[in-house]
Amino acid sequence: MGREIRMDEDALRRWVLPKLKGLKEGKIDDVIRALQYALERCGTAEQKEKVERELNYFREHRHHADYAGIKDAGCPIGSGAVESGCSQLQGRFKRTGQFWTLPGERALMALEMSRRNHDWDEIREVAA
Repeated sequence: MGREIRMDEDALRRWVLPKLKGLKEGKIDDVIRALQYALERCGTAEQKEKVERELNYFREHRHHADYAGIKDAGCPIGSGAVESGCSQLQGRFKRTGQFWTLPGERALMALEMSRRNHDWDEIREVAA
C-alpha cells in the first residue's frame, strides 16, 4: 500500500515495520486505527481508494489476524506449512496417470490424514 500511495522506501519501512510487529503481537486494532488515520490524510481519490481497500480487508478479516493467539495455540502464522501440505497431497493424489473416483479419493484422503495425525487406531475402528 505504501508504494501505491507513493511513499519512499525509508518512509515506507518506518511506517510498515511497527504495523507488522503490532500484528504479530495481536494489536490488530492499532493497525486498523493507523489505516484510518492514513485514510484521513490521503491526497488523491486513488490513494484513498487503495488505503480504504486495505482498511476494509483488516476490518473484515480481523478474526484471521489474531497472530498472537494463533501462535500461542501452537499453530504456524505463515502460509508455508499449509502450502507445503497442499503440495505434498497434490503429489500423492495427482501423479501422472492417476485417476480416482470420488469415493476412492475420499478413502485415500482419510488414510493420509490419519497417518499424518497419528490416528491409525481411530481409522481402524471406523473400518471395523
